[in-house]
Amino acid sequence: MLKKVIRYDFKAILKYWWIAALSSFVLACVGGGCTEILNSEKELTEAVYVLSMLGIVLVIISFVAFFILSEILVFLRFYKNFFTDEGYLTFTLPVKRSQLLSSKLITSCIVLIATGIILMIDIGIIAVIDLRKDIFRQVGKFGMKEIKSFSTSSLITRTTNDITQIQNTGNQKT
Repeated sequence: MLKKVIRYDFKAILKYWWIAALSSFVLACVGGGCTEILNSEKELTEAVYVLSMLGIVLVIISFVAFFILSEILVFLRFYKNFFTDEGYLTFTLPVKRSQLLSSKLITSCIVLIATGIILMIDIGIIAVIDLRKDIFRQVGKFGMKEIKSFSTSSLITRTTNDITQIQNTGNQKT
């Protein structure tokens, strides 16, 4: 019965949580685009600069809001299950109170860990978008001496492999 209660809790929380997680992915891409605009070598107008900075601030605020929303969803689920009319029905289930509490704790821990992983992936998205452009810029600054010492295919392969290794390292930590 504990598995059923945990599954029910997950369904109830994930009904809204996945929308916030998807939104944070989209905003991470927006944040990566804003940092790319700010790091570009082109002369930016003041309006573009301000909009890019506002975009980055919006992304940071959304990451904090996503974390807070995850916390609120967990607490609301706990509150509804124990202190409202739904709680009355919950206590009529053939489950011990300790199992009910355990299901809430397990669900909340998993949701909060998943939130942390999503936020780390979002930050990784922003970093990788910026990193690719920095490597491309650096290779573009090579002089004839460096270009002659590396073939074009070697530069492409090395750049691609380096980025892939950095991405894999980030994926292993999360």
